[in-house]
Amino acid sequence: MAGKYFLEKSAQAWCDKKTSSKTMDTELAEVFADILETEVLKMKDAAEMLWTVVANASGGDWLKQSQEWQEAAERWRDNYWKIVSTIKFE
Repeated sequence: MAGKYFLEKSAQAWCDKKTSSKTMDTELAEVFADILETEVLKMKDAAEMLWTVVANASGGDWLKQSQEWQEAAERWRDNYWKIVSTIKFE
């Protein structure tokens, strides 16, 4: 079987609606979906770990941090929850 890198690159050509009107083989589509799900889960886990660190900075008392830090943490929090809530897994 081809390496993950090449499968991903070939999937881009098949899935780009602007350049392709082909129907992807079901088995190939499942391989691509597995790769995508695995990578999304890795990113989700990393984002969750980062949120845990940010949320618990200064023992969870963000007022001990600078105003700039608090604003950045609030942006991260808001974007984190917005993105995580859109990821659906079966």
